[in-house]
Amino acid sequence: VLSCSCLPDLREDDEPPCTAENKQVIEKQCNVLKSDKFKVCHSLVNPDDFIEICIYDMCQYDGMKSALCDIVQVYVDTCKNHGITIKWRNSTFC
Repeated sequence: VLSCSCLPDLREDDEPPCTAENKQVIEKQCNVLKSDKFKVCHSLVNPDDFIEICIYDMCQYDGMKSALCDIVQVYVDTCKNHGITIKWRNSTFC
């Protein structure tokens, strides 16, 4: 039997620092990682953690688009490490 001597998470709040309206818009933007363009990688790299980080960072930086672009790039790089190349940048997105 393994025992874990981990300390409990006593952080105040792990929620993204967002207003309700802001969070809805930001969640929609970050959920781009669930779109068909990235689907080819979903079985190897689950986008959920990346989406969570995206939402947190974009809330933290008041919806700054570069935070979205950065996390999408990290997801694409992670996919590439698994042998999947995704072309995603275009004139209207990042």
